[in-house]
Amino acid sequence: MNSTIILVGDHLGNKKTIKVDFDDEYIRTTYNCIINPAKEAVSTKNRTFSTLDMFPSTLSALGVEIEGDRLGIGTDLFSGTPTLCEKLGEEEYKVQLERSYDGVG
Repeated sequence: MNSTIILVGDHLGNKKTIKVDFDDEYIRTTYNCIINPAKEAVSTKNRTFSTLDMFPSTLSALGVEIEGDRLGIGTDLFSGTPTLCEKLGEEEYKVQLERSYDGVG
């Protein structure tokens, strides 16, 4: 039997509870790990992504084929398709997510 294990963090670790001195350039991130996925990732390093990309990536890790590599506004991280964070840049991505819905469209 093949099992895929997916660990997804939902917030940054508390720096005060970790007994390690971080240098000033250390960037805290959430911990995400996919063990024994059903497919190989096109790239495993230097991806810029958000939690929203974990939705299609989780399904992809379980073997689901995703047409166009996107579900909602999330991108399958196993694909070579750039995430919206990568396309827009992190700051513009945040600006676009924070826009209020105006009822149009």
